[in-house]
Amino acid sequence: MENIEANFAESSAEKRGMSLKKRKLIRNKIPRNVKKKEGIILNTRKAEGNEEYGLLLDEKLEEEVTEWMENHKPEELADVLEVIRAQCDFRPKFSFDSIKLLTKTDKRFTSAVKESQSDRDIFNGMFLVQIEQWTMSHSQRSLANILEMTYAACDISHIAVEEVERKRQSKHTERGGFSQRVVLEP
Repeated sequence: MENIEANFAESSAEKRGMSLKKRKLIRNKIPRNVKKKEGIILNTRKAEGNEEYGLLLDEKLEEEVTEWMENHKPEELADVLEVIRAQCDFRPKFSFDSIKLLTKTDKRFTSAVKESQSDRDIFNGMFLVQIEQWTMSHSQRSLANILEMTYAACDISHIAVEEVERKRQSKHTERGGFSQRVVLEP
């Protein structure tokens, strides 16, 4: 019975786009919502300490950016913003507002981002480079650069940043954030 339930949960999760090939951080309310709507209990646990949680947040950020690159849907940018906010919440010296202010101070980077918007391959490459720099440094500047890239991605997707933020808030209300450190196991 457990294997049937696990297989059903896996196929159900895959239908919702949740790959179960490896562990991944999921929004706080997902397990409860899936159980309520589909009667499925997902195999979850809480991240084991700050090191694992930080690593999973980094992986989640890359995952959400990659999903946006694949389909350019505003919902994916809302997810990117949610992970950026979770990164700020996880680091006591960071705040989303301070990261946002930093996006306005590096004119050369902003200029380079704007120039790259006309070529998606170059833009996507820059976005991935910023993710890599973030995972290596975890500096405020690196996270600000990712936020700047996210705002530029809004332009590419022809949607206002405010609309993406509304989508983020809506998803946050419905599905939660990442603060409870819920890990979906394969």
